[in-house]
Amino acid sequence: DQQNTQLMFDTLLLTAGSAGGGGSGGEEELVDGLVKDILKRMPPDFDIEKAQYKYPVKYEESMNQVLCQEMLRYNRLIGIIRNSLINLEKAIAGLQVMSGELEKVFRSMAVGQVPDLWKGKSFPSLKPLASYIDDLFARLKMLQDWYEHGQPASFWLPGFFFTPSFTTAALQNYARRHKLPIDVVGYDFEMLGVDHEEYKTPPQ
Repeated sequence: DQQNTQLMFDTLLLTAGSAGGGGSGGEEELVDGLVKDILKRMPPDFDIEKAQYKYPVKYEESMNQVLCQEMLRYNRLIGIIRNSLINLEKAIAGLQVMSGELEKVFRSMAVGQVPDLWKGKSFPSLKPLASYIDDLFARLKMLQDWYEHGQPASFWLPGFFFTPSFTTAALQNYARRHKLPIDVVGYDFEMLGVDHEEYKTPPQ
C-alpha cells in the first residue's frame, strides 16, 4: 500500500544519503544553502492582534474568525520551521551542538524530504521538500493578501490549514444572511473555469 511504498523510498533515500563516505562536506554545503534560502524567503509571523482588530469577530461575518485562526495555525508551523533552521544553520557552522532532533532535520533536508519535526505541526502534504516550501509560501501569501486587500471573490480551498472551518463559516454566513437554520443549508456544485482572475465578485 501507499504507506509501505513510502517507507521503502524513505529507506532507499536514507541509505543513499549515508553512502559515499567522504561526501559529508558537500552534503553540509547543500543543506546549508537550502537553510539560508528558506530563511531568506520566509515572511515574518502574522500579527494576530492587528488581524483581530481589522477583522473582529462578527455574527454576520464568520470568515473574519477563519482568517485569524488560519494565521495562528500557520504561525505555529513557520515558528517551528524557522527555529529549527536557525539552530541547524548554527550547528552546521559549529556554533552549537548538533542535537539528535537537528540531525534528523539535516538528514531529511539532505535527501529532499520534509522533516518529521515540521510534519508534526503541518498541514497534510505528500510533496517533497522544495515543492512543500513553495506550497507553504503560496498559502502564506493567500492569507497576507486577504489581510491587506480584504476577502477575495474566490478562495483557494486547498490553501487552508483546516478546510472544515472555512466550509462551515461559509454555511453560517449564508444561513444567517437568509435567516435559515444552518442544518438545512448545504453545498451545491457547478463546474467553472480554473482561472480565478475571471471571478471578480463573490457568490451570493
